[in-house]
Amino acid sequence: MSLQFIYKNKIGQNLAWNETTTFEEIAKESKLGLDDTTRMMRLAMANYLFAEPQPGVVAHTAASHAIVSNPLLNAWIGVTVEENWPPMLRLNEAMQKWPDSEEPLQSAYCLAHGMNEMPFDVWERDPARVQRFASAMNFLHSDSGFQPQFMVDGYDFGSLGEALFVDVGGSTGHVSIMLAQKYPNITCIVQDLPATVKAGKEQLPKELEERVSFMSHDFWTEQPVKGADIYYFRWVFHDWSDSLSVKLLRQLIPALKPGARVLINDICIPPAGVMNSYQEQRIRSLDILMKTFTNAKERSAKEWAALFAKADPGFKFNRVHLPAGAKIAIIEAKWNPVE
Repeated sequence: MSLQFIYKNKIGQNLAWNETTTFEEIAKESKLGLDDTTRMMRLAMANYLFAEPQPGVVAHTAASHAIVSNPLLNAWIGVTVEENWPPMLRLNEAMQKWPDSEEPLQSAYCLAHGMNEMPFDVWERDPARVQRFASAMNFLHSDSGFQPQFMVDGYDFGSLGEALFVDVGGSTGHVSIMLAQKYPNITCIVQDLPATVKAGKEQLPKELEERVSFMSHDFWTEQPVKGADIYYFRWVFHDWSDSLSVKLLRQLIPALKPGARVLINDICIPPAGVMNSYQEQRIRSLDILMKTFTNAKERSAKEWAALFAKADPGFKFNRVHLPAGAKIAIIEAKWNPVE
């Protein structure tokens, strides 16, 4: 509650690290009652957000100063308190209303926000919301364990010879750019929606224009690039339920040549007993968050293998590899069509 109070009312935004203010000044700036403000601030202080060095005087702690001085962290908190928390309160209701549903429109998110369309579609019409979500994802990916370098260094691209790499839903191409910079044998095509493709083209280093290109593509439609060596998805499948993920994989089939590889860069839940309690809590929380948003999920190696098998027996699940230090795995399948 105190985190939501701080975010919604922009508490401390204009307070420097070495400055102090008062409950009265905060209440006046926020247009809130003094008693409400004082009580909420003291709850925040009990959670190490702000301090009261003297009675009635408010100063920053390291945590509160980080919130107001780091725009990516601030965006992450905004997404948490405004996008994530309301549907969390409706999750049990959604599960009772639609047991084991895999439909995105039957999610707690849609229930909480009164929506009958996909969250991503709603956000696209609200530039500020899109920007906040993008910044929040940048904050999440700033965790060293999520860096794309693990993918670039953790897979043996050098052994492929001349290869075509299709980066499906690849945003502005950060993975393909890193890949092309390290491996001169790799040519990359980055696919995403038109506005994202436009931004990617504008940001592409000139020296890579011959080997990294962009293409508008909706991954719910048939894959237009035929005969590539690798089709790559980063942070895509955990947004979707099994039934929709199967549909997504099947859009690749007309384009696949024998031996083509599908690489998925996503979370793979380890077997029971492998993680410590903090890691378990974090990954299980993310799994339920995806359930809340779109009835999606995080998957174990067994579930990844089952997903490929359900999509088509021609997908041969190969392995899951988690590079040392990485928090998202490299999940690989090869296409070997059944005659």
